[in-house]
Amino acid sequence: MRRFILLLFLILLILSCSLDLPRTITVEIPNRHPYENATGKEMWYRMLYFDGESVVERRIDEGIRSFEITVKGTGLRPIVLIPLDSLYPIGGFCFKDSERVSVKMEDGVLAQLLVNAALYRPKSVDTLNLEALFSDGVSFQITDQATFLQALYDGTLSKSSIKTTKLFYPTIEGLPTGFWLSDNPRVPNITIRDIGDVVTVSVLPGVYSLYSVPRDMLFTMIISEDGRYYTSMSKLEGKY
Repeated sequence: MRRFILLLFLILLILSCSLDLPRTITVEIPNRHPYENATGKEMWYRMLYFDGESVVERRIDEGIRSFEITVKGTGLRPIVLIPLDSLYPIGGFCFKDSERVSVKMEDGVLAQLLVNAALYRPKSVDTLNLEALFSDGVSFQITDQATFLQALYDGTLSKSSIKTTKLFYPTIEGLPTGFWLSDNPRVPNITIRDIGDVVTVSVLPGVYSLYSVPRDMLFTMIISEDGRYYTSMSKLEGKY
């Protein structure tokens, strides 16, 4: 009897350890970025992902559309890729049975939020049942990040605890004339026909970019949680 109990204990120990064995996940970037299509040039990405213990950072070079990462355990593993380390993020999630993850723009903000959360509260991210929230029809596109994180850290995150953020309506002015290509669906492409044209957009807190291909000029707008916004102009070419 004692031998049987010892054998059973060893089997359970082996099984519990096997759950934490590293496994390889294939990450795919299925869609080309709008700026890649416009310029004909491939982008590099700054990638960050939660491997189950810590946040791992890595550069994904130009032209790579599929690569492998290693994760530990079976909890939630968010992955975020930031084009040129400055543009709107794309992201995805590795779940318990995931073997492949396709990153997309629609999941970029949430993936980035969860990767950042894993820096401080890895256990909260590891045990989050994101699949259940998805199946409940929760839309994370307009989630208030502050209340989301508070509920996540408190262990009270549910459909009812998720609040929507406020929309802001900043004005864009001072752009040179021509066509400006947006890097994400929240802001439409803009055509400035005359010097001094002013455009008002509807946005959530975050980072938004508009690019003029012939001028190689990148207009970036950062919207803070309280609605304040900051703008800058730079050369996209210098970010490659």
